[in-house]
Amino acid sequence: MKINTENYDAELEIIYKAINDLKTLDELKSLFNTIVSDLESDETIIGLIRSIQNNLLKEQGLNIWGRGNGNLGAFLSFLKIRQHEIQLKRKKQFSNNKNQLKTNLTDPQRGKLFDLLVKNGFITDKDRDGFIWAFGGVNDKFTSYSTEWLKAKNLAVYLIDKLCYDPTNSIHYWAIGTRIFGIKKMAQIKQGYFSINQTSKPKGFNLIDTIISEAQK
Repeated sequence: MKINTENYDAELEIIYKAINDLKTLDELKSLFNTIVSDLESDETIIGLIRSIQNNLLKEQGLNIWGRGNGNLGAFLSFLKIRQHEIQLKRKKQFSNNKNQLKTNLTDPQRGKLFDLLVKNGFITDKDRDGFIWAFGGVNDKFTSYSTEWLKAKNLAVYLIDKLCYDPTNSIHYWAIGTRIFGIKKMAQIKQGYFSINQTSKPKGFNLIDTIISEAQK
């Protein structure tokens, strides 16, 4: 009994055709890895894995593993392992998020932000990759990052406020900012400059605005 490859998405049709053609386990693994290399997210890959598992069982039932292609059982085990690996990676990334600021910058923009802050004397030229990760980049090598802020503390607060402001979760990003720059009571610092001058911005904010604008280009 062969799988009907009609009525499935293109990726599933390709895999099911390979199963029908009695491809080897290594060929099935290679085909799967090639397909998922073009997918945009871990969620999409997990969705594909679940579709393969569910539809194979729906098409031919639990006894499929002993019929036609002896490699199918091993292929199912391979898919389960891949799914588990992806879920562990996502769990690790979620855990690391407590030490990362959320920004809308791309990694090249984060790198440019670092370079401009270094050039203007706000931070030292140390651990560029760590800075990129701390401001929302993806890098499994990092779980934390810190550097010394070398100029007025309220400008570090203003930088984070401009890039990461979230009125629903301000306590969270101020705590992360403290871990990154070693500056305590960031919320109080913001309240200080917010309430005592007409611009609601700290002295020297123009340079931070310029740096952010340049980094976003």
